[in-house]
Amino acid sequence: MKFNPQYGIIGLCKKQIKRLSKLDQYYSFDDKKQKDINEIARATPFSVIEVTQVYISCEYDKEETLRQLTFMLTRGRA
Repeated sequence: MKFNPQYGIIGLCKKQIKRLSKLDQYYSFDDKKQKDINEIARATPFSVIEVTQVYISCEYDKEETLRQLTFMLTRGRA
């Protein structure tokens, strides 16, 4: 999945993109991070994969993740 700058997604480094390319690695986070990802995914119209990508791009900062998702929603992504 490519990232479109207009959605306000923070760019990922190549290593992170490669890591995201394998589905079996999406759930290799510790329990707290996975719980946060699931919680955010349930609260948004985005897929868990999209939310996971945003979450990683924001370096696991939950507030920044929510800010980014809000930006996506208010800029025509909803």
